[in-house]
Amino acid sequence: MSDAKKILVINPGSTSTKVSLFKDEKSVFEKSLFHDADVLLKFPHVNDQLQFRYDVIVDMLREEKTVPESIDAFV
Repeated sequence: MSDAKKILVINPGSTSTKVSLFKDEKSVFEKSLFHDADVLLKFPHVNDQLQFRYDVIVDMLREEKTVPESIDAFV
């Protein structure tokens, strides 16, 4: 069993979310997830986008064969 810690770094922007996964200090992958501006306009406040962006990130993690529960830290 590896002692390497998995760290998911999330950087939400106005129309995209940048996501990077690290094992300790080594980058595993970096993704830019772009969001349709018309979809984002449906949310009255930026905080209302939380579930939407969460779902997009979880879908991307599944595509990358990464189980969210295996991640040690979210930044």
